Amino acid sequence: MKEFFADWSLLDSTVLVIGQLLSVMGIVMALILFHRIREHGRTPSGTIAWVLAMVFIPYVAIPMYLLIGGRKFKRMAGRTRALKVSRHKIDTSQMNEVGKTMVMNMDKSPPATNGNRLEILPDGVADFKRMMELIASAKKSIHFQTYILSNDEVGQAIIDALTQRAKEGVKVRLLLDAVGCHGTRATMVEKLKAAGGSVGVFMPVFRHQRWAANLRNHRKIYIFDETIAIIGGRNIGAEYIGPTPDPKRWMDFAIVMEGPAVHTLNEVFAADWEFATNEPHSEVMTRTAIADYEQKGAVTVQTVASGPDVDHDLFYESLLSAIILAKRRLWIVTPYFIPDETLLRLLAISAHMGRDVRLVIPKSSDYRLIDIARGYAIRQLSDAGGKVLLYQPTMLHTKLFLIDDDVASMGSANMDMRSLYLNYEIAVYAYDKPFAAEVEKYIMNLFEDSVLLSKREKQRMRSFAMEMVENVSYILSPLL
Repeated sequence: MKEFFADWSLLDSTVLVIGQLLSVMGIVMALILFHRIREHGRTPSGTIAWVLAMVFIPYVAIPMYLLIGGRKFKRMAGRTRALKVSRHKIDTSQMNEVGKTMVMNMDKSPPATNGNRLEILPDGVADFKRMMELIASAKKSIHFQTYILSNDEVGQAIIDALTQRAKEGVKVRLLLDAVGCHGTRATMVEKLKAAGGSVGVFMPVFRHQRWAANLRNHRKIYIFDETIAIIGGRNIGAEYIGPTPDPKRWMDFAIVMEGPAVHTLNEVFAADWEFATNEPHSEVMTRTAIADYEQKGAVTVQTVASGPDVDHDLFYESLLSAIILAKRRLWIVTPYFIPDETLLRLLAISAHMGRDVRLVIPKSSDYRLIDIARGYAIRQLSDAGGKVLLYQPTMLHTKLFLIDDDVASMGSANMDMRSLYLNYEIAVYAYDKPFAAEVEKYIMNLFEDSVLLSKREKQRMRSFAMEMVENVSYILSPLL
């Protein structure tokens, strides 16, 4: 080596040229990534954090952004624009001004539909029983999409039921998120495939061509014969559902839906399934228009799909609209409460204006870091006059949003940065006073098992050490 570089000036020049090339490449890469960060519509604080990291620790920040930093897939967003084009008139005569305005303003979402029936599944026993009934009664197809499929007796019972129906000629499609189901044993689903069922894995982290391993499919959609569906926050596992009551089971919420609104759920499942398996959308859906669905009830429903496959952050935007439009109350139930600055400020302003703003969260969730990270937000909301209630009996996994007396939202999305900006999520808005009253009754039952956030607890959070840990936890929370 020394003989080759006898002239040390040549070695110096070579090192200098390589260094300059690497610097130029780094600057070009940073400029490209700066453009992508801005294009993806991040919050100002998120944009600043990524930019500063790329400036001061580029060799760490750039690979990290390539792994987890992307938020939107233009090709997928373009493909799912079909969800938004089937416009039709709906009857809004029975809706209040909040509902009418939301339907009019949410023009980027799939259309609202009249004639739906919604049935609340208030606990895991009711959910398990209804799910098994619908699996057994399906005639043509069963489409299952879940974030978690647990290796337990409940997961096994569901797989056994799906396998039996596949043997009987029902077309069964099971879509699992690669990260959420990373612990699911392959043997659980192999027998389903052997019976003729199909299994798709959504975005495997190390085998997927895309560069956003942080984007997960958090949707829970269970559809039977394309005409009736279960949607909510429950995954498949003993923590969520089961044949008998369990005091340790998580408190959660789901609904059965029938009517034209199921069309959008079919569209969302078909798009996710095509992305994961390459099976054409047209082979998954036989009912291709809202007119193919019978009216089953009196509820007006609008389904909001949000995530990397949609142009805008539709669920987030719908929350902002609802908060602005609410006249009397905003009741929120969520397992994780880490809103961005805009969402938190609007909630605080609503509380300042005298609206009945209440937030129900678990006293202790399944993520200690998230419990710490939420400290600033719940203090700000409480100080503004909102009521923060801590649910005590078990883990609270319910996702509900009640606006005044006429509008209720439910689905898979939490009120945290991951659900608002990163995950594939699904939510349903019901514009119906009788159904909103049922949701109100459900939430009031949660109030009875909750305690109000005390001044002492808020004071304990304000120590210097706790706020330092809180800030670090807030930064890390989107990775959980």
